[in-house]
Amino acid sequence: RFKKAAVTGFGLAGGISVFNAAQQAIGFVTDAIGDSTRAYREDQQSQVQLRAALEANIEGWNGNTDAIEEVIAARMKLGFSDDEQRASLSLLVAQVGDVNDALAIQRTAMDLARLKGSSLADTATLLAKAYNGSATGRNKLGIKLASGTKGMKAIAEVQKRAAGQAEAWGNTSAGAAAALDVKVGELQESFGRFIDGPAMLFTGFLSGVVDVLDGPEG
Repeated sequence: RFKKAAVTGFGLAGGISVFNAAQQAIGFVTDAIGDSTRAYREDQQSQVQLRAALEANIEGWNGNTDAIEEVIAARMKLGFSDDEQRASLSLLVAQVGDVNDALAIQRTAMDLARLKGSSLADTATLLAKAYNGSATGRNKLGIKLASGTKGMKAIAEVQKRAAGQAEAWGNTSAGAAAALDVKVGELQESFGRFIDGPAMLFTGFLSGVVDVLDGPEG
């Protein structure tokens, strides 16, 4: 009916253009809703995984992640998303068993990751192995450490040689783009949090509209 009305009111060419524009607008809205709800759900998942890692590996953990989330938020300016940070922190907590050490190692991993051009998760895993005395992990860091160096002493040696890399990279065009991507991602998560429930109903409604437009009488 919509298509017929459009064609009748605007002529064949104009009616088809209006119909196509309506379909494109609906597609844009549904894509935006989908991207935002997906970002929100991934954020939820990363929070749940981090809490599970803390509960499983930190004795007497009280379940409060507020202080950790503050650190994560502050470090996003370096171009690492909160989901990315939680994922690597979950791995670190499982491997080192100490929250403060895990956060310190993660910060060093940010510098080393920018220096090597590697992912935060992979770099954090190597640092955790070096922390635990693994010769393999130590040798793959790309920074020469004395044999037997481990614990926070190993992390301090790496930090000394990779210091400032995350900030320096953040001052490049690539770094600025990454930081902007993180901010946009946060906006998507916030929007997704707001619409997650209603989104399902609205998507169903839009699906019905599309069915009407594409139906035999559309």
